[in-house]
Amino acid sequence: MACLIPLAFTLFIIYTQANAINKVPGEFVIDNLVGPWSSLLLGILVIILSYIVTEEEQQKNMLNLYRSYKSNWYGWIVKKSFVVIWILLCIFLINLMLNAIIIQIVEGMIADSKGFASLYSLFLTKFSKAYIFVLPCLFFQLLLSVLIKKPVLPIMLGLFIMILGVPIANLSDTYLIPYSYPILSQKPSINILGLSLAGILIIISCIIAIILLLSGGKNHVAQAASISKD
Repeated sequence: MACLIPLAFTLFIIYTQANAINKVPGEFVIDNLVGPWSSLLLGILVIILSYIVTEEEQQKNMLNLYRSYKSNWYGWIVKKSFVVIWILLCIFLINLMLNAIIIQIVEGMIADSKGFASLYSLFLTKFSKAYIFVLPCLFFQLLLSVLIKKPVLPIMLGLFIMILGVPIANLSDTYLIPYSYPILSQKPSINILGLSLAGILIIISCIIAIILLLSGGKNHVAQAASISKD
């Protein structure tokens, strides 16, 4: 569903705006294919998936159990991040196939097209960068899930920060908001190396914060006993 709705909307635009597409460069079409994912869809996916993979622990208060046993923090981080990354990878591969169809259609409509291979290579580069740079957002969202006890609040806060970050990323090159990194990765003015280092720093900082939160419980036997009774 995450792939089919954008596909259907894109095909609708293509066939209703065929005359306009004929006059635009191929790079403009690729930017419009990647743009919705880099600005909103990837961030929304990460926020929703992070909520889904932590929902059970939040509802059953299992995060207190993980805090009670200091040896469990690594399993929690690896499991949750792996599940979300795996789902994102599946969506990424499906998008590559679906957008290959779109680019093949558009390539035949553009007057000065450089060929399917050139357009698809450009799409693959831009789309891959958007996906890679959503990882800081993922770990920041997992941190919010550990930090905030009420399940719905991490979603609301994540969406608020993401929406706030869209105009900031479009108007400036600041690295402060992890939800803006997919947008920033598409800007020609951005230093990709600097953005990568900032993203790695955010990921490491979030992992350390999660470790400290999950391994900082007290009276672990009493907490584990009370949870098991519930």
